[in-house]
Amino acid sequence: MRRAASPETAFVMLAQPSENLPARRLPFWRNEKFLFSLYALVTVGATVQQLALGHINNYYIFKYSFPHLVSHQNLFVWFPKEYYDNYKYGPAFAVLIAPISVLPDWLGVLAWTLLNAGLFVWALHRLPVPHGWRIFLYWFVLVEFLTATQNLQANPMLTAFIVLTFVSFERKQVFWAALFVALGGFVKIYGFIGGAFFLLYPQKGRFLAALAFWCAVLFLLPLPFVSFNELLFLYREWYVALADKTGYHHDTSLIQILQSLVYSRIPDMAVVGAGVVAFCTAYLRYDRFKSLRFRLLFLASVLIWMVIFSPGAESPTYVVAVTGVALWYLTGRRGGWRLALLVFVFVLTCLSPTDIFPRFLRDTYVIPYALKALPCVLVWLALMYELLVGDPLQRVAAVAKTRVRVE
Repeated sequence: MRRAASPETAFVMLAQPSENLPARRLPFWRNEKFLFSLYALVTVGATVQQLALGHINNYYIFKYSFPHLVSHQNLFVWFPKEYYDNYKYGPAFAVLIAPISVLPDWLGVLAWTLLNAGLFVWALHRLPVPHGWRIFLYWFVLVEFLTATQNLQANPMLTAFIVLTFVSFERKQVFWAALFVALGGFVKIYGFIGGAFFLLYPQKGRFLAALAFWCAVLFLLPLPFVSFNELLFLYREWYVALADKTGYHHDTSLIQILQSLVYSRIPDMAVVGAGVVAFCTAYLRYDRFKSLRFRLLFLASVLIWMVIFSPGAESPTYVVAVTGVALWYLTGRRGGWRLALLVFVFVLTCLSPTDIFPRFLRDTYVIPYALKALPCVLVWLALMYELLVGDPLQRVAAVAKTRVRVE
């Protein structure tokens, strides 16, 4: 008689990369190579569209940061002759973007969007989940990825940094986990939230030492182009720019929902502070850390939380949160209220910025009241309940009973 595998063992077996499974012919829509090509095609198409329309202002913000740096200019003031809006990325990002900024605009924009797409799909590909889960992720996030790409945003890249941090921790590669945390943080400050994983994994000391190393490298990266005093000045100005709320419109955050529908004078930091406390309650269930499902849910929580509680969240930022939503759905029971909530996310969060969605509803309700954020807020609340109260092995046990035969 063969003994039944434990639920957790069954889950780990199911989560092995599909490359280890026997080769079989898959429909093209479930083939990862096809989906990689699709993402590349979507990226090129969206880039050509924006170039034709002349809507590449966000690229100009990135592009001119390096020339401004080497010209010893303040990166965080307005440059109305070159672009509108202001630069709110780290000084190190101006150096990292340098190879792209020297290219002709058409080629630079294409290189930028393909870089984001490549990092994004590579990160999803490396997740320790079954092949079918990755296929679902690629398809479900595609519309939101298109929105981010059309806006030439760095959010697919930031999503990749968070996911790759998780993957590196899972593979016990804390040195590389620290690199991805530092990259995320020095590109956009909230990328540092990827460091939230380290409290759940061993080798905490090694991670902190590696993080200090990579932060020092990235902090000093602009030094070949500016003096040390100028560098310190730029970091102070970065802090001032981040603290300046005049550039934030609260377009799609929980903050805007509450200020629009509950009380207009709710302080931003009160909402963020409450979110931090709620997020950290997941650490109370450290006893569930051995469950891969718990760790995947924690990853989903990080991805959603960093958007819905961000004072500067915009519509294209939601490629980060929607990736977390897809992970949340995959790690639990399919169908029922969870499926209804997933559809709600797809319709209101993913489709509301598109021409498919009724313009009247978008302009009258969705944008003024930040309703694009609402489905993701509901998912995050359900997710936190599952982290704190739900049985992480409940679905795994059901799967194990149907897949393991006792002879």
